[in-house]
Amino acid sequence: MTADLEKYFSLRSYGVAETLLVTGDILAPYYLGPIRLDVFIPLFLLFLAFKRTKLSFYKATPEFKILILYVILHQFFLCFVLLPDIPQYHINSLFVLVMEMSAIFFVVPYLNFEKLVNIFNITTVVVILGELYHLFIMVSGGEITPIRIPFLPFNDDGTSRLTEESYRPVSFFLEPSNLAQFYIFPLFFSLYYKKYKFALLIAIAIALTTSTNGLAFLVAMIGTFVLTIKMSLKAKVLIVVLMVLGGIAFMSLSVFNIGREKIEKTDVEQNVRTINGPLLVMGMPTKHLILGFPAANQDDYILKMNYVNKNELFSHEEMDHYFVSSIWLTIAKYGFIGLFLFFLGYFSLYKKNKSLIILFVPLFILKFTGGAMFNSATFTWTTFMFVFIEHERLKQISRSSIDKCRQ
Repeated sequence: MTADLEKYFSLRSYGVAETLLVTGDILAPYYLGPIRLDVFIPLFLLFLAFKRTKLSFYKATPEFKILILYVILHQFFLCFVLLPDIPQYHINSLFVLVMEMSAIFFVVPYLNFEKLVNIFNITTVVVILGELYHLFIMVSGGEITPIRIPFLPFNDDGTSRLTEESYRPVSFFLEPSNLAQFYIFPLFFSLYYKKYKFALLIAIAIALTTSTNGLAFLVAMIGTFVLTIKMSLKAKVLIVVLMVLGGIAFMSLSVFNIGREKIEKTDVEQNVRTINGPLLVMGMPTKHLILGFPAANQDDYILKMNYVNKNELFSHEEMDHYFVSSIWLTIAKYGFIGLFLFFLGYFSLYKKNKSLIILFVPLFILKFTGGAMFNSATFTWTTFMFVFIEHERLKQISRSSIDKCRQ
């Protein structure tokens, strides 16, 4: 036990690259000079990888390589062939896309899985303390804003969401759903490595976010874990009982009032996160559904082309921006070919380690409500998965070698 504690609290148990990757969502709204940190972090990790004496290129599955190649070539073809006028923001987004997607293959060999998990553990504890701090403020009747990182600059012109008031706990994040999403990987690692007490703490923290997304993937993750992971019947019954008790607590305790009210008031047919995507795709002609629309983004497509009735869609109150959840945005932007390659690419990861189904279920749920698609979130989450796959593969090889030596 003492040796484990010394290892856990030793500075050698952590790394700069692992820390930046784990805390990327927390640091995203801040700037380093003119560059937002969510863009700087993968760029800096690439720099660290290239700085190594021996540069390694991760041999991902062929299906995943095809997916990334398709996405990058698709955007190059769109930029230099289909678009008559190339907006500067599209050039910028193209650079970021190429940098983030290619970074996956160079950063994965650079990372240490044990350091990654240690950073996740300590960051999760800090984030939970921040959430409890916000709950205390709520009970005291105070106003909540995201906890800001000292000395880090952000856009202080009144448009940054770091200054927005909230009526739900957000800890260091911009909104409750971001906070809930952060817990996905710590919960996965806790369940997979049978750290059930820590998993229970994280599950309670997710419920306290009052995020409907969080509650949905919490139930999905634990349900998938019970159904797919080998464990004793006693353990499965205990987990089911805890889930039932958790459901009763959610329906009866006053601390969850906001979450219950949010679920009751949510109208799926009038919710921007669920309705814009289907309306956009249904309004697109067949020729655009194959390879995706010929526009820099969904806003340009909706506003500059007459295929979709923009009056049926919900836009941001102060600007012509139309939120489209990522599953529908994939179809609209990359076509059904892109969607097929997306599922094929990530299914190839599942075949490498079938325990990833515990992760894929909540991430699939988020594809219908979240907007992340081939961006910094894709870079971060996919890198986590590949590092986990590689760690488990090497561990299995080591076990096989030991078994052979004993024979």
